[in-house]
Amino acid sequence: MSSGQSDYIQKGIKSAEQATAEDKAHNYEAAAQHYMTAADWLMQAMKYGAMNPQMKQTIRPKIESYVKRAEEIKEILKHGPSKKKAVADAPNGRGNSKDNKGDDDDNGDPERKRMMQKFEGAIVSDPKVTFNDVIGLEQAKEALKEAVILPVKFPQLFQGKRKPWAGILLYGPPGTGKSYLAKAIATECKSTFISVSSSDLLSKWLGESEKGVKGLFELARERQPCIVFIDEIDALCGQRNDTDFELRRVKTEFLVQMQGAVTDNSGVLLIAATSVPWALDTSIRRCFEKRIFIPLPGVNERAAMFKTHLGVNTYHTIKEHEWMQLAQKSEHYSGADIAVVCREALLRPIRRLGSATYFKRDSKKKLKPVIFSSLVNKFYYRTMKIRHFNALQDNYMYLITDDKTTECAVVDPAEPKELVETIKKEGLKLTTILTTHHHYDHAGGNNQMLELMGTAKSQIKVVGGDRSLQGLTHPVKDNEKLQIGELEVTCLLTPCHTAGHVCYVVKDKNEQAVFTGDTLFIGGCGKFFEGTAAQMQSSLQKLASLDPKTLVYCGHEYTKKNLEFAATVEPDNQDLKAKQASLKSVTIPSTIGDELKFNPFMRTNQQSVQASTGKSDPIECMAELRERKNKF
Repeated sequence: MSSGQSDYIQKGIKSAEQATAEDKAHNYEAAAQHYMTAADWLMQAMKYGAMNPQMKQTIRPKIESYVKRAEEIKEILKHGPSKKKAVADAPNGRGNSKDNKGDDDDNGDPERKRMMQKFEGAIVSDPKVTFNDVIGLEQAKEALKEAVILPVKFPQLFQGKRKPWAGILLYGPPGTGKSYLAKAIATECKSTFISVSSSDLLSKWLGESEKGVKGLFELARERQPCIVFIDEIDALCGQRNDTDFELRRVKTEFLVQMQGAVTDNSGVLLIAATSVPWALDTSIRRCFEKRIFIPLPGVNERAAMFKTHLGVNTYHTIKEHEWMQLAQKSEHYSGADIAVVCREALLRPIRRLGSATYFKRDSKKKLKPVIFSSLVNKFYYRTMKIRHFNALQDNYMYLITDDKTTECAVVDPAEPKELVETIKKEGLKLTTILTTHHHYDHAGGNNQMLELMGTAKSQIKVVGGDRSLQGLTHPVKDNEKLQIGELEVTCLLTPCHTAGHVCYVVKDKNEQAVFTGDTLFIGGCGKFFEGTAAQMQSSLQKLASLDPKTLVYCGHEYTKKNLEFAATVEPDNQDLKAKQASLKSVTIPSTIGDELKFNPFMRTNQQSVQASTGKSDPIECMAELRERKNKF
């Protein structure tokens, strides 16, 4: 053997000894490199000049074993099985054998095995949550994509100084979706997701908590790529003090493990969530290099959350613009708060089942409870349902439904398309079109309504008090009674605005409402186009004789201007001031009792109104008020 061959063999033996030492010390990357170096030196020795066959037979198995072991270590580092298995399989045959038992041997430490099994239960195998399922939080999503998803999809871009983040802290108010975002990240990255809390890690036995933290990170390295999510980390890693010795050791172990995850680029990402980031220990907070704020949802996000939590298959009568109204009223609500509100709303209809002793089938053959308690009947099983729809510039149309029979009527359908869509969607039976007067902004949609209803139009009555009314099939008289299912309708002729103007009083067993068209507005009345002050006085007195609790649904949204005029008539009227202070964009319904308190046209027999107009006769007072209002 030449001196050159001898040098190569000596270098190979030295590299093999270094590889074995690194392998036993669990420094697997270094061990693999030394094994390959040893194999290279021995290959050079076999190629360098002549070598006797006996020496070749000795060296060749060594080369094969070193290469095989290096490949095994690379596979182990790639797929992440237990490092202890790697030591047991070392070429020297010793490792953690029966003659070399260690504290880290899974088979020899049942307590550790139990702990690892506990963390196995914390693995969420398929979170089934994507970023599309997370409503809003667009800035947070973009920050997480940059911090987490890009390094996973394009690892070649994150080499050298451009390292991916190893620790991310999600902080913000409770209930804003921090846990949900962490699950979405695991799904997007196709990574193992381990979700734990402080109760999973802390133990009453001395030293067990530190072992729990170490076991968690070991499991994460075995399952790489892996995302470890610790919820409410402030409970585990709060500020240090002189009394919590156990937590001090836990924080120390946590820091060690986190630092290891940062330095060895092990494919483990730690994400933590907290609602009180200022309560975290300073060292712990420093380890989370990337910190992302998760804010409360904005108004658009809240509207979308109401839709989502109510459910797409849940029947409801909420209109599109009302979602935004709900969102505006729920300012400072978190996503969790909105979920609770929706759950409470969904439970409301179920509660009447406890009071039901009988059930009946509705028109769709579905069972509904029959409740005899008057209190429950009043608040949970209202027979009459009234909904308003906007039309033209400031008109109101109305849909009146008898819940018991699903029969319905509409009032003044000037633009009927939305009304028809609602009726058909809810499977209602339209029987009557109630028209207050012949003006086009009230009666101009009657024929279109009939056409849109298709074959059902032959069963629909068009009711009114003027024979020139569009589509009229049923002219009515004063105090004539009609039925909408089990709802009773009383027709009141109220001439003045037009000669054939009709107001409709609709009632069930619990309440009644009057649809006043252009005779009575909230805080005002209609112009005298086809009548006199005496007729308007008579018509309004007829309405004033109704029950004070009668709800008033008028034909236009004129309330703000009407109340401004009323304030010039009675500037010291406290009820009027209170009404002005409580105004909203939609002011219906009012009540007859309220109108008698602040509507000057309903108060012509009051001394304060007569003194303001200088007229002691109610009819003359009515005429004076109308004249002033026309010029206001």
